[in-house]
Amino acid sequence: MNINTLAIDLGASSGRAMLGSYDGKAITYKELLRWDNNPSEIEGELCWDFDLIMDNVYKAISLAAPYDIESIGIDSWGVDYGLLSKGKLIHRVRHYRDERAQDIFDSYKDKCALYAATGIQPMRINTMFSLMDDKRKGLLDKADKVLFVPDLIAYHLTGEYHCETSIASTSGLLGDDGYDWNFPLIDSLKLPRSIFPKVMNNCGVYGYVTEDISFRLGVGNIPVCAVCCHDTASAAACVDGKDAFLSLGTWALLGVRQPHTDTSDSDYTNERGLLGEVTYLTNITGMWITQQIRRALKSRGEEYSFAQLEEECNFNKLPSLIDVSDSAFDNPLDMLEAIDGYCESTNQPVPESAGDYIATAYASLALKIGRYFNKLSRNRDIRKITILGGGGQSAKLCSLIASACDTQISIGHSESTVLGNILIQLYTLGYLPDIDTGLHALPSSGVTYLPDDTDLMDELYERYDRILAARASLNK
Repeated sequence: MNINTLAIDLGASSGRAMLGSYDGKAITYKELLRWDNNPSEIEGELCWDFDLIMDNVYKAISLAAPYDIESIGIDSWGVDYGLLSKGKLIHRVRHYRDERAQDIFDSYKDKCALYAATGIQPMRINTMFSLMDDKRKGLLDKADKVLFVPDLIAYHLTGEYHCETSIASTSGLLGDDGYDWNFPLIDSLKLPRSIFPKVMNNCGVYGYVTEDISFRLGVGNIPVCAVCCHDTASAAACVDGKDAFLSLGTWALLGVRQPHTDTSDSDYTNERGLLGEVTYLTNITGMWITQQIRRALKSRGEEYSFAQLEEECNFNKLPSLIDVSDSAFDNPLDMLEAIDGYCESTNQPVPESAGDYIATAYASLALKIGRYFNKLSRNRDIRKITILGGGGQSAKLCSLIASACDTQISIGHSESTVLGNILIQLYTLGYLPDIDTGLHALPSSGVTYLPDDTDLMDELYERYDRILAARASLNK
């Protein structure tokens, strides 16, 4: 037996297409296509190039066709969507860092009640606030459907309108059971009910590739599976339910899989995950700052690979520290200047080299994760944290996180989102009797990190709390 599937995984900086294979014992993958997925500013809006995304999806399908793939699965980042009228986009697909709804979010009066009603942490990027902005601009008067990015791609392949529950939950507009929209909330926001398609659970099928696409791209009448379409939920599907997970990419998403919603801590959100589970997590700015440091250095004529930046980073001296979630780092023109400004405002030395900037980013991210893990681990028996995604390739950062959390770190696969996508397709097609069988078929890195140098971490935490307090007093 050799079963082949196609996994389309869209990240906030790149897209990739992977051929997943299962021989009855092991799940493997092979990269077919990878492309840059960067937004651009058009008429004052930060937007995704959805035409480019679809061009690459079609190309990926044609590349996978010779392998006789049996299904396609799509996952992406959350919250972003397209508005359609009669099957056509009526506006560009905007990027979550576009600040169009900031004033709406700031003026929303009862965020605590909103969290209690939905289980979703209120954030400016949540779809509900963007849709409220679309309403005031008149766009919803022209739209007959809203589809999140994976649902939108699935629609272009199958002609079927559905919203998969994990990606839909990032909107803040699902009901508390995760199986339908929260129509009382939707009504209170004066959003039209008619634009919201049927919610479907993952491990189902959107529909089948249309005859035109089948003929044009050389694939059969194959299903497009509703995997866990939010990439975080797809990655979390690869982790044993007894462990915490840390999906470490552009964003750092720390959490656990659990059966029920928990609204006891508003720093944590309750997104929908695998087969009705809740993906209970907090959303932290992750490798974004490191990515933008690299970009800013390149603009100065200093070009580094991520591996070279890792080599430059050392902790022979204590680094300056920042709050990685401070709005100063959301989308600055120059990340180095943003870090310099933060350090100056908190009476810290400005980093002097590329290695200093990375040390600041790494130490600050580890401390932030440590503070949130301390909250997560209360009243939970967590054996270890499994790190998923590309950030797990940074030995220095992972070692710091182990010390900051005072917990063993296990490194999962750097392509865990893709593997979760493939695993769920295989289960949906009936080739796996249950998800646990699929977990045992996944590759493992076998790399672990244990807490080290707790004295240094104690000193860093003391300075970190003092610096955050100083920054907060400036912002009052």
